Amino acid sequence: MSLAVVLALATLVVLAFISVSVLRATNQVEAYNSAVNRNYEVVGAVTELRSTLLLMESAQRGYLLTSNRDFLQPFNTASGRLRQAMDRVARVTTGDRIQAQRYRAVKPLVQRRGTQLRRITSMAASGKRDVALRSVRSISGERLMAQIRSGLGEMDASARLKLAEQTAKASAEAEKADLLVIANVALVVLLLVFGVLVVRQDVSEQLRHYVTIVDKQKQELELANRELAQLARHDGLTGLVNHRSFHESLSYEFAIFSRFATPLSLLMIDVDNFKEYNDHFGHPAGDSVLKRVAILLHEEARESDTVARYGGEEFAILLPLTNVGDAMDMAERLRRRLEEHNWANRAITISIGVATASPLTREPGDLLEEADKALYRSKARGRNAVTGPSRVISGLADDEAIAPRAAGQNAA
Repeated sequence: MSLAVVLALATLVVLAFISVSVLRATNQVEAYNSAVNRNYEVVGAVTELRSTLLLMESAQRGYLLTSNRDFLQPFNTASGRLRQAMDRVARVTTGDRIQAQRYRAVKPLVQRRGTQLRRITSMAASGKRDVALRSVRSISGERLMAQIRSGLGEMDASARLKLAEQTAKASAEAEKADLLVIANVALVVLLLVFGVLVVRQDVSEQLRHYVTIVDKQKQELELANRELAQLARHDGLTGLVNHRSFHESLSYEFAIFSRFATPLSLLMIDVDNFKEYNDHFGHPAGDSVLKRVAILLHEEARESDTVARYGGEEFAILLPLTNVGDAMDMAERLRRRLEEHNWANRAITISIGVATASPLTREPGDLLEEADKALYRSKARGRNAVTGPSRVISGLADDEAIAPRAAGQNAA
Protein backbone atom coordinates (compact mmCIF):
# COMPACT_ATOMS: atom_id res chain seq x y z
CA MET A 1 0.00 0.00 0.00
CA SER A 2 1.49 3.30 -1.11
CA LEU A 3 2.02 6.28 1.19
CA ALA A 4 -0.48 8.31 -0.84
CA VAL A 5 -3.18 5.68 -0.29
CA VAL A 6 -2.44 5.49 3.45
CA LEU A 7 -2.63 9.27 3.77
CA ALA A 8 -5.79 9.30 1.71
CA LEU A 9 -7.47 6.71 3.93
CA ALA A 10 -6.43 8.61 7.06
CA THR A 11 -7.79 11.81 5.56
CA LEU A 12 -11.06 10.07 4.76
CA VAL A 13 -11.41 8.92 8.36
CA VAL A 14 -10.88 12.46 9.66
CA LEU A 15 -13.22 13.77 6.97
CA ALA A 16 -15.91 11.34 8.05
CA PHE A 17 -15.52 12.43 11.69
CA ILE A 18 -15.85 16.11 10.77
CA SER A 19 -18.81 15.34 8.52
CA VAL A 20 -20.63 13.69 11.41
CA SER A 21 -19.85 16.79 13.48
CA VAL A 22 -21.33 18.97 10.73
CA LEU A 23 -24.54 16.92 10.75
CA ARG A 24 -24.70 17.11 14.54
CA ALA A 25 -24.24 20.88 14.45
CA THR A 26 -26.90 21.15 11.73
CA ASN A 27 -29.37 19.15 13.79
CA GLN A 28 -28.60 21.33 16.79
CA VAL A 29 -29.36 24.45 14.74
CA GLU A 30 -32.73 22.93 13.79
CA ALA A 31 -33.46 22.19 17.45
CA TYR A 32 -32.62 25.76 18.48
CA ASN A 33 -34.78 27.12 15.64
CA SER A 34 -37.69 25.02 16.91
CA ALA A 35 -37.16 26.44 20.39
CA VAL A 36 -37.12 29.97 18.94
CA ASN A 37 -40.45 29.30 17.19
CA ARG A 38 -42.01 27.93 20.38
CA ASN A 39 -40.97 30.94 22.44
CA TYR A 40 -42.10 33.29 19.68
CA GLU A 41 -45.54 31.65 19.85
CA VAL A 42 -45.59 32.29 23.61
CA VAL A 43 -44.71 35.97 23.06
CA GLY A 44 -47.45 36.29 20.42
CA ALA A 45 -50.06 34.53 22.57
CA VAL A 46 -49.29 36.63 25.67
CA THR A 47 -49.34 39.81 23.57
CA GLU A 48 -52.72 38.84 22.09
CA LEU A 49 -54.19 38.15 25.54
CA ARG A 50 -52.88 41.43 26.94
CA SER A 51 -54.11 43.38 23.89
CA THR A 52 -57.56 41.77 24.15
CA LEU A 53 -57.91 42.87 27.78
CA LEU A 54 -56.70 46.38 26.89
CA LEU A 55 -59.21 46.57 24.03
CA MET A 56 -62.02 45.55 26.38
CA GLU A 57 -60.99 48.25 28.85
CA SER A 58 -60.59 50.90 26.13
CA ALA A 59 -63.97 50.15 24.54
CA GLN A 60 -65.63 50.08 27.96
CA ARG A 61 -64.06 53.42 28.88
CA GLY A 62 -65.28 54.94 25.62
CA TYR A 63 -68.81 53.65 26.24
CA LEU A 64 -68.91 54.90 29.84
CA LEU A 65 -67.49 58.33 28.92
CA THR A 66 -69.67 58.95 25.86
CA SER A 67 -72.66 56.57 26.25
CA ASN A 68 -72.07 55.82 22.56
CA ARG A 69 -73.26 52.28 21.94
CA ASP A 70 -70.85 51.97 18.99
CA PHE A 71 -68.24 51.08 21.60
CA LEU A 72 -70.19 47.98 22.61
CA GLN A 73 -69.32 46.21 19.34
CA PRO A 74 -65.52 46.24 19.85
CA PHE A 75 -66.08 45.44 23.53
CA ASN A 76 -68.20 42.39 22.70
CA THR A 77 -65.76 41.31 20.00
CA ALA A 78 -62.82 41.51 22.42
CA SER A 79 -64.87 39.79 25.12
CA GLY A 80 -65.57 36.93 22.74
CA ARG A 81 -61.89 36.69 21.78
CA LEU A 82 -60.74 36.59 25.41
CA ARG A 83 -61.46 32.87 25.80
CA GLN A 84 -59.67 32.09 22.52
CA ALA A 85 -56.66 34.15 23.61
CA MET A 86 -56.56 32.32 26.96
CA ASP A 87 -56.81 28.93 25.23
CA ARG A 88 -53.97 29.90 22.90
CA VAL A 89 -51.69 30.82 25.82
CA ALA A 90 -52.55 27.54 27.55
CA ARG A 91 -51.78 25.61 24.35
CA VAL A 92 -48.40 27.20 23.58
CA THR A 93 -47.18 26.85 27.19
CA THR A 94 -48.05 23.17 27.45
CA GLY A 95 -44.46 21.99 26.88
CA ASP A 96 -42.90 24.53 29.27
CA ARG A 97 -43.48 23.61 32.92
CA ILE A 98 -42.48 27.00 34.36
CA GLN A 99 -44.49 29.03 31.82
CA ALA A 100 -47.49 26.74 32.29
CA GLN A 101 -47.22 27.24 36.06
CA ARG A 102 -47.09 31.01 35.62
CA TYR A 103 -50.15 30.93 33.37
CA ARG A 104 -52.10 28.80 35.86
CA ALA A 105 -51.43 31.53 38.42
CA VAL A 106 -52.58 34.39 36.17
CA LYS A 107 -55.50 32.58 34.44
CA PRO A 108 -58.07 33.04 37.26
CA LEU A 109 -57.10 36.71 37.50
CA VAL A 110 -57.78 37.17 33.76
CA GLN A 111 -61.10 35.32 34.08
CA ARG A 112 -62.07 37.46 37.07
CA ARG A 113 -61.11 40.69 35.24
CA GLY A 114 -63.07 39.65 32.15
CA THR A 115 -66.11 38.96 34.36
CA GLN A 116 -65.69 42.37 36.05
CA LEU A 117 -65.52 44.20 32.73
CA ARG A 118 -68.60 42.40 31.40
CA ARG A 119 -70.52 43.08 34.63
CA ILE A 120 -69.63 46.79 34.64
CA THR A 121 -70.56 47.17 30.96
CA SER A 122 -73.83 45.33 31.57
CA MET A 123 -74.66 47.70 34.45
CA ALA A 124 -73.98 50.72 32.24
CA ALA A 125 -76.11 49.27 29.43
CA SER A 126 -78.99 48.70 31.86
CA GLY A 127 -78.96 52.34 32.97
CA LYS A 128 -76.77 52.07 36.08
CA ARG A 129 -74.05 54.27 34.59
CA ASP A 130 -73.04 55.96 37.88
CA VAL A 131 -72.61 52.60 39.61
CA ALA A 132 -70.59 51.36 36.63
CA LEU A 133 -68.30 54.41 36.75
CA ARG A 134 -67.65 53.86 40.45
CA SER A 135 -66.88 50.21 39.77
CA VAL A 136 -64.39 51.15 37.02
CA ARG A 137 -62.52 53.40 39.45
CA SER A 138 -62.39 50.77 42.19
CA ILE A 139 -59.02 50.03 43.73
CA SER A 140 -59.65 46.29 43.53
CA GLY A 141 -59.98 46.48 39.75
CA GLU A 142 -56.71 48.41 39.45
CA ARG A 143 -54.95 45.94 41.71
CA LEU A 144 -56.29 43.04 39.70
CA MET A 145 -55.01 44.59 36.45
CA ALA A 146 -51.65 45.25 38.07
CA GLN A 147 -51.42 41.57 39.04
CA ILE A 148 -52.40 40.51 35.52
CA ARG A 149 -49.84 42.85 33.92
CA SER A 150 -47.19 41.55 36.30
CA GLY A 151 -48.00 37.89 35.58
CA LEU A 152 -48.19 38.31 31.81
CA GLY A 153 -45.10 40.52 31.92
CA GLU A 154 -43.12 37.72 33.60
CA MET A 155 -44.25 35.26 30.94
CA ASP A 156 -43.38 37.70 28.13
CA ALA A 157 -39.98 38.58 29.61
CA SER A 158 -39.11 34.91 30.17
CA ALA A 159 -40.08 33.98 26.61
CA ARG A 160 -38.08 36.88 25.15
CA LEU A 161 -35.04 35.93 27.24
CA LYS A 162 -35.27 32.38 25.93
CA LEU A 163 -35.69 33.75 22.39
CA ALA A 164 -32.46 35.69 22.72
CA GLU A 165 -30.61 32.74 24.24
CA GLN A 166 -31.82 30.22 21.65
CA THR A 167 -31.11 32.61 18.78
CA ALA A 168 -27.57 33.18 20.06
CA LYS A 169 -27.02 29.43 20.42
CA ALA A 170 -28.36 28.80 16.92
CA SER A 171 -25.96 31.42 15.52
CA ALA A 172 -23.06 29.88 17.42
CA GLU A 173 -23.89 26.40 16.10
CA ALA A 174 -24.18 27.78 12.56
CA GLU A 175 -20.71 29.37 12.91
CA LYS A 176 -19.38 26.07 14.25
CA ALA A 177 -20.83 24.27 11.27
CA ASP A 178 -19.18 26.83 8.95
CA LEU A 179 -15.79 26.14 10.54
CA LEU A 180 -16.31 22.40 10.16
CA VAL A 181 -17.16 22.88 6.50
CA ILE A 182 -13.95 24.89 6.06
CA ALA A 183 -12.05 22.01 7.69
CA ASN A 184 -13.78 19.63 5.31
CA VAL A 185 -12.66 21.72 2.35
CA ALA A 186 -9.07 21.76 3.60
CA LEU A 187 -9.06 17.99 4.01
CA VAL A 188 -10.52 17.48 0.57
CA VAL A 189 -7.75 19.63 -0.90
CA LEU A 190 -5.18 17.55 0.98
CA LEU A 191 -6.87 14.40 -0.27
CA LEU A 192 -6.60 15.59 -3.86
CA VAL A 193 -2.91 16.52 -3.37
CA PHE A 194 -2.09 12.92 -2.49
CA GLY A 195 -3.86 11.62 -5.56
CA VAL A 196 -6.94 9.93 -4.14
CA LEU A 197 -8.65 9.93 -7.49
CA VAL A 198 -10.77 6.87 -6.82
CA VAL A 199 -12.89 8.62 -4.24
CA ARG A 200 -12.85 12.11 -5.76
CA GLN A 201 -16.43 12.01 -7.03
CA ASP A 202 -17.90 10.77 -3.75
CA VAL A 203 -16.02 13.35 -1.70
CA SER A 204 -17.10 16.17 -4.03
CA GLU A 205 -20.75 15.14 -3.81
CA GLN A 206 -20.54 14.83 -0.06
CA LEU A 207 -18.87 18.23 0.25
CA ARG A 208 -21.52 19.92 -1.90
CA HIS A 209 -24.24 18.25 0.12
CA TYR A 210 -22.87 19.51 3.43
CA VAL A 211 -22.19 23.00 2.12
CA THR A 212 -25.79 23.16 0.84
CA ILE A 213 -27.15 22.04 4.21
CA VAL A 214 -25.15 24.60 6.15
CA ASP A 215 -25.93 27.44 3.71
CA LYS A 216 -29.62 26.59 3.80
CA GLN A 217 -29.68 26.52 7.61
CA LYS A 218 -27.82 29.81 7.77
CA GLN A 219 -30.21 31.47 5.31
CA GLU A 220 -33.24 30.11 7.18
CA LEU A 221 -31.85 31.37 10.48
CA GLU A 222 -31.18 34.86 9.07
CA LEU A 223 -34.66 34.94 7.51
CA ALA A 224 -36.27 33.79 10.77
CA ASN A 225 -34.43 36.47 12.71
CA ARG A 226 -35.54 39.19 10.27
CA GLU A 227 -39.14 37.97 10.30
CA LEU A 228 -39.12 37.74 14.09
CA ALA A 229 -37.88 41.33 14.43
CA GLN A 230 -40.45 42.54 11.86
CA LEU A 231 -43.38 40.71 13.46
CA ALA A 232 -42.40 41.77 16.96
CA ARG A 233 -42.47 45.51 16.16
CA HIS A 234 -44.77 46.02 13.15
CA ASP A 235 -48.45 45.53 12.31
CA GLY A 236 -48.95 42.78 9.75
CA LEU A 237 -51.63 44.58 7.71
CA THR A 238 -50.40 48.18 7.50
CA GLY A 239 -46.67 47.81 8.11
CA LEU A 240 -46.79 50.56 10.76
CA VAL A 241 -45.32 49.99 14.20
CA ASN A 242 -47.69 48.02 16.41
CA HIS A 243 -49.32 48.75 19.77
CA ARG A 244 -46.40 47.47 21.87
CA SER A 245 -43.73 49.32 19.87
CA PHE A 246 -45.79 52.52 20.05
CA HIS A 247 -45.86 52.35 23.84
CA GLU A 248 -42.08 51.81 23.90
CA SER A 249 -41.62 54.96 21.79
CA LEU A 250 -44.09 56.87 23.97
CA SER A 251 -42.16 55.94 27.14
CA TYR A 252 -38.86 56.95 25.52
CA GLU A 253 -40.11 60.32 24.24
CA PHE A 254 -41.89 61.03 27.52
CA ALA A 255 -38.63 60.43 29.42
CA ILE A 256 -36.96 63.06 27.19
CA PHE A 257 -39.85 65.47 27.81
CA SER A 258 -39.65 64.89 31.59
CA ARG A 259 -35.92 65.59 31.69
CA PHE A 260 -35.50 68.42 29.20
CA ALA A 261 -39.05 69.90 29.03
CA THR A 262 -39.03 69.67 25.22
CA PRO A 263 -42.47 69.82 23.53
CA LEU A 264 -44.26 66.50 22.99
CA SER A 265 -47.65 65.98 21.34
CA LEU A 266 -49.82 62.99 20.48
CA LEU A 267 -52.56 62.44 17.88
CA MET A 268 -55.15 59.68 18.36
CA ILE A 269 -56.94 58.98 15.07
CA ASP A 270 -60.07 56.92 14.38
CA VAL A 271 -61.52 56.06 10.96
CA ASP A 272 -65.14 57.26 11.04
CA ASN A 273 -67.94 54.69 10.77
CA PHE A 274 -65.50 51.96 9.80
CA LYS A 275 -67.73 49.12 11.00
CA GLU A 276 -70.52 50.26 8.68
CA TYR A 277 -67.99 50.40 5.83
CA ASN A 278 -66.87 46.84 6.58
CA ASP A 279 -70.45 45.58 6.82
CA HIS A 280 -71.42 47.21 3.52
CA PHE A 281 -68.33 46.64 1.35
CA GLY A 282 -66.72 43.63 3.04
CA HIS A 283 -63.58 43.10 5.08
CA PRO A 284 -61.14 43.00 2.10
CA ALA A 285 -62.30 46.49 1.13
CA GLY A 286 -61.97 47.58 4.75
CA ASP A 287 -58.41 46.22 4.89
CA SER A 288 -57.57 48.20 1.73
CA VAL A 289 -58.88 51.36 3.41
CA LEU A 290 -56.71 50.77 6.49
CA LYS A 291 -53.63 50.21 4.32
CA ARG A 292 -54.29 53.42 2.37
CA VAL A 293 -54.94 55.40 5.56
CA ALA A 294 -51.61 54.13 6.94
CA ILE A 295 -49.79 55.25 3.77
CA LEU A 296 -51.35 58.73 3.83
CA LEU A 297 -50.55 59.21 7.53
CA HIS A 298 -46.98 58.06 7.02
CA GLU A 299 -46.50 60.41 4.06
CA GLU A 300 -47.56 63.40 6.15
CA ALA A 301 -45.41 62.46 9.16
CA ARG A 302 -41.83 63.55 9.70
CA GLU A 303 -38.95 61.09 9.97
CA SER A 304 -38.77 61.74 13.72
CA ASP A 305 -42.50 61.01 14.24
CA THR A 306 -43.85 57.60 15.24
CA VAL A 307 -46.89 56.48 13.22
CA ALA A 308 -48.58 53.39 14.71
CA ARG A 309 -51.64 51.26 14.25
CA TYR A 310 -53.04 51.41 17.76
CA GLY A 311 -55.72 48.78 17.20
CA GLY A 312 -58.55 48.05 14.78
CA GLU A 313 -59.32 51.25 12.86
CA GLU A 314 -57.48 53.42 15.40
CA PHE A 315 -54.07 54.99 14.70
CA ALA A 316 -51.67 57.08 16.77
CA ILE A 317 -48.94 59.56 15.83
CA LEU A 318 -46.32 60.60 18.38
CA LEU A 319 -44.87 64.05 17.64
CA PRO A 320 -41.63 64.88 19.48
CA LEU A 321 -40.49 68.52 19.55
CA THR A 322 -44.02 69.62 18.57
CA ASN A 323 -46.14 72.12 20.49
CA VAL A 324 -49.92 72.13 20.60
CA GLY A 325 -50.33 74.67 17.79
CA ASP A 326 -48.17 72.72 15.34
CA ALA A 327 -49.86 69.48 16.41
CA MET A 328 -53.31 70.97 15.69
CA ASP A 329 -52.08 72.19 12.30
CA MET A 330 -50.76 68.75 11.40
CA ALA A 331 -53.98 67.09 12.58
CA GLU A 332 -56.03 69.36 10.34
CA ARG A 333 -53.72 68.62 7.37
CA LEU A 334 -54.27 64.92 7.96
CA ARG A 335 -58.03 65.33 8.22
CA ARG A 336 -58.16 67.30 4.96
CA ARG A 337 -55.78 64.91 3.17
CA LEU A 338 -58.01 61.91 3.90
CA GLU A 339 -61.21 63.84 3.27
CA GLU A 340 -60.01 64.96 -0.17
CA HIS A 341 -58.47 61.64 -1.16
CA ASN A 342 -60.09 59.77 -4.06
CA TRP A 343 -61.48 56.67 -2.28
CA ALA A 344 -62.74 53.63 -4.19
CA ASN A 345 -66.23 53.09 -2.74
CA ARG A 346 -67.18 56.17 -0.73
CA ALA A 347 -65.60 59.05 1.10
CA ILE A 348 -63.52 58.21 4.15
CA THR A 349 -62.99 60.67 6.99
CA ILE A 350 -61.18 60.57 10.31
CA SER A 351 -61.68 61.99 13.79
CA ILE A 352 -58.58 63.19 15.65
CA GLY A 353 -57.85 63.92 19.30
CA VAL A 354 -54.80 66.07 20.06
CA ALA A 355 -52.90 66.10 23.37
CA THR A 356 -49.73 67.93 24.38
CA ALA A 357 -47.60 67.15 27.43
CA SER A 358 -47.59 69.82 30.13
CA PRO A 359 -46.34 70.17 33.73
CA LEU A 360 -49.60 68.46 34.74
CA THR A 361 -48.71 65.37 32.67
CA ARG A 362 -47.10 63.02 35.17
CA GLU A 363 -46.72 59.85 33.11
CA PRO A 364 -47.16 58.59 29.52
CA GLY A 365 -50.62 57.22 30.33
CA ASP A 366 -51.84 60.72 31.18
CA LEU A 367 -50.90 61.97 27.70
CA LEU A 368 -52.60 58.97 26.10
CA GLU A 369 -55.74 59.46 28.20
CA GLU A 370 -55.88 63.16 27.26
CA ALA A 371 -55.66 62.30 23.55
CA ASP A 372 -58.35 59.60 23.98
CA LYS A 373 -60.70 62.11 25.61
CA ALA A 374 -60.09 64.61 22.83
CA LEU A 375 -60.85 61.88 20.27
CA TYR A 376 -64.11 61.04 22.01
CA ARG A 377 -65.07 64.72 21.88
CA SER A 378 -64.35 64.80 18.14
CA LYS A 379 -66.73 61.87 17.68
CA ALA A 380 -69.33 63.52 19.88
CA ARG A 381 -69.18 66.61 17.65
CA GLY A 382 -70.21 64.50 14.67
CA ARG A 383 -66.85 63.03 13.56
CA ASN A 384 -64.58 64.31 10.78
CA ALA A 385 -63.19 66.79 13.31
CA VAL A 386 -60.00 67.71 15.17
CA THR A 387 -60.25 68.36 18.91
CA GLY A 388 -57.46 69.79 21.02
CA PRO A 389 -56.51 69.40 24.69
CA SER A 390 -59.02 70.03 27.49
CA ARG A 391 -56.53 72.14 29.49
CA VAL A 392 -55.04 75.55 28.59
CA ILE A 393 -51.67 74.75 27.03
CA SER A 394 -49.56 77.23 25.06
CA GLY A 395 -52.48 79.61 24.57
CA LEU A 396 -55.11 77.04 23.52
CA ALA A 397 -58.51 77.47 25.16
CA ASP A 398 -60.43 74.54 26.66
CA ASP A 399 -61.78 72.03 24.12
CA GLU A 400 -60.35 73.90 21.14
CA ALA A 401 -61.42 72.03 18.02
CA ILE A 402 -61.43 72.20 14.27
CA ALA A 403 -64.80 71.03 12.97
CA PRO A 404 -65.62 69.73 9.46
CA ARG A 405 -65.80 72.41 6.79
CA ALA A 406 -69.26 71.35 5.66
CA ALA A 407 -72.04 69.44 7.33
CA GLY A 408 -72.20 66.99 4.47
CA GLN A 409 -68.72 65.75 5.29
CA ASN A 410 -70.05 63.94 8.34
CA ALA A 411 -71.69 61.40 6.09
CA ALA A 412 -68.47 59.45 5.84
